Amino acid sequence: MKLGAKVKERIARTIGEYFSTNNIVNIFTDAKISTDKSLYAKWRIILDAFSKVTTEDGISHIIEDFCHPLNFQDLQIRQNFIDALNKILSYEDAVIQSTDRTAKMVSLSESKEKIKDEDEKVKVLPDINKSSYSEKVVDLVAKEFCEVLPNWEIKKVIKPIIKKDNELYNQEEIKGYFDEIDIGNYPFYTFSETLQAVRRKDKEADIRISAIITKLLHPLNYNADENQAEKIANKINKYLKYDRKVVDCFDKETGEYAVCRIANLEDEEYFRTEDEITLFEEEQEELQFLRLPENKEKISTLRKAYQTFINIVEVFCENPSKPSNEMNDAYLKTKELIADAVRDLRLYANNGDNKRIHTLEHYFIPFNNLFTAEREYTPDVMEIDLSGKKLSWDYIRPKMNATYGCINDLYYKIDGSDMPSKPDVQQIIDSASSLLSKIKKNNKKEKDTKQRASTTNPVQKIEITNMPELRVRNADDSAIVKNKKRIALPKFSSTSWSKVEIKFINEEVVYIKADKKTATVNYEGLGFNNDKTGKPNTAWHFLFELAKRGGETSEIKSPIPDSIKQHKKTISDRLKKIFKNDTDPFYDFLETNTYKIKIKLMPPIDEDQNDKLGIKEYLKETMTSEYEPEN
Repeated sequence: MKLGAKVKERIARTIGEYFSTNNIVNIFTDAKISTDKSLYAKWRIILDAFSKVTTEDGISHIIEDFCHPLNFQDLQIRQNFIDALNKILSYEDAVIQSTDRTAKMVSLSESKEKIKDEDEKVKVLPDINKSSYSEKVVDLVAKEFCEVLPNWEIKKVIKPIIKKDNELYNQEEIKGYFDEIDIGNYPFYTFSETLQAVRRKDKEADIRISAIITKLLHPLNYNADENQAEKIANKINKYLKYDRKVVDCFDKETGEYAVCRIANLEDEEYFRTEDEITLFEEEQEELQFLRLPENKEKISTLRKAYQTFINIVEVFCENPSKPSNEMNDAYLKTKELIADAVRDLRLYANNGDNKRIHTLEHYFIPFNNLFTAEREYTPDVMEIDLSGKKLSWDYIRPKMNATYGCINDLYYKIDGSDMPSKPDVQQIIDSASSLLSKIKKNNKKEKDTKQRASTTNPVQKIEITNMPELRVRNADDSAIVKNKKRIALPKFSSTSWSKVEIKFINEEVVYIKADKKTATVNYEGLGFNNDKTGKPNTAWHFLFELAKRGGETSEIKSPIPDSIKQHKKTISDRLKKIFKNDTDPFYDFLETNTYKIKIKLMPPIDEDQNDKLGIKEYLKETMTSEYEPEN
């Protein structure tokens, strides 16, 4: 229905009186029409948006959207709004017909037609269900079109195809979709519900649904943009292949772009079983989870963090014998960002029944920390290492690049964008990048200085005639200092975790056996005392609870509480120092979802049991001393 310029302006001013700017922008956005807020005046924003509508019917549908009852809390205000519009539309021989659920703009001549009586309705067609289109695929196809085309445009394109069969057109789901008038048994229906009705009731459902998809994929629906039409066709194909169908967008004889059509597929590669269709649906659910705004931000952060992680390892591998505390701190913090993101996004491989589809096929963390890297990449004296593992960038690079490639594939699969990370997360990445830049600059400066020195200063031979005596004080010192007190820890040689046993005699004393050496010591002798109260600290209680539970916590839900992380770290650091073992005494959390210790950890015996051999008394007499004075 064509409206004159004056009528459009008056309608724009009337809408501006009843709606806020945000409401106006939202309604036009839903209709896929852009707006310009910089015009400031609401009626000017509306008039400018009207000029971007390609058809007069489009303007009519937008006016009808403004009249929808859900836009008004007070129905009397809605009626006043419609009355005001009807006064303006009367100059164009038009009127808005409304009910308590709908509104439709028609010519005055149409408004005088009477609605047919209920007796004149056509009979309800039975569900014959002879279509080769599945219910799930039809639903996904309909939703895809609704993402790119306004509803009124879809109706305009497909109405002639369905109306060829009057009996089909007058079915409740279909008539309710096209007419938008709540008449008796004709409530609102969606495009998906309309296609489902065709799929069930039409004896020629395959031909009609194929024709609908063909018409909706025509480039003219996308302002003659063939690339856009082909892009939508490719998305539709992802669904149709599960029904052994495909959109053919090119004329194979001429090679020219042609109106899309649906072709049946006979190739086995397109055949899908029911299990494969279920797998497809699960994949869509996982993608929907990963595409949540907060998860897209985590994937973007994971991508940036792992790239920084690669840079840290590359710089470290240039001189792995001299890691700095600052660089190790950057490595550990970045590694934690990566581990947290992988856990929260459920990207780790799960060996259970609920195996996820979208996981990181390659997930490589080169070493625990920079200080233990050399030890982790050096085989034991008696160990024959056939892996060819080396602490070199040439060996590590391919594995890290493979992991980054997996992360990158996932990033593009969810249509990722470089979303801003949380301030504290971004600060870790920025600090690490800044540190790397500083190290690279210093390394280059040092290299240039040495190069200049080698060319300007001749090499001088220095003869060493005498060496000063070196005095080494307590080289095998296993002590720690807590609250100005020096605690001498039990002395053990380097021991693997499988050969370590710790048995609680009671809640304060343990019996330790490592290989062939033993020791009896209480919590103070191991440095687990509270500095203020002198009683066992919370890390000791955590260790005691581990012993009672067989060395493993119950499943820990993410995110892991900071207090639990700190207890685990305190215990790990102390055990590493006592047994001179730099590897982690706990199994990988990502594999167990628990904190599970590698040593043999046992709880105390039943206190009511008789101590016939006097073991407790003997242990008390042979207890390791708690403190040594600090020199």
